[in-house]
Amino acid sequence: MGLQAALVRDGLRLGLCEVRDVVQWADHQLARLENPPYELIELSLLGSSVHDAESKLRELSESISVAETLPVLLSAANKRLQTETEFGPRLAEALYQIYIQNSAILSESFSMCGYFDDAYSLASSGTFGTLGGVYRELLEFTAGFKSSSNKWFESFASLTGTG
Repeated sequence: MGLQAALVRDGLRLGLCEVRDVVQWADHQLARLENPPYELIELSLLGSSVHDAESKLRELSESISVAETLPVLLSAANKRLQTETEFGPRLAEALYQIYIQNSAILSESFSMCGYFDDAYSLASSGTFGTLGGVYRELLEFTAGFKSSSNKWFESFASLTGTG
């Protein structure tokens, strides 16, 4: 359950799912477990607090780093970006936050995560580049993480409707 909780945790941070999806995931886990952890019960009873959801998900997945979940989530983000161009700036901001908080543990393949938020900002102000150009770069970057044959991707995709 730790890896699934980490995927949901980081998917929430990236804007790939909402608190209601977290509650739905927790309810599904509760239905299949005989002795669920208390944090899972608390997740099932959440209102709409993103902070509370992230906190409980961290407790369930503290041994799993974002470096392990990011490839799967970037693949899911790519699928969403293909149909929702307006998701790009939100994803870029979230990737920047994750990159700043975790740059010490992220490999070189994630170095672009710190780029897109600034690129969108510069493009939207007319200083450098275009929004369409940044979108295409983000789409290309996330396409490098295609993992739709991965069982964890399929699990996350079914939860969030990104599959």
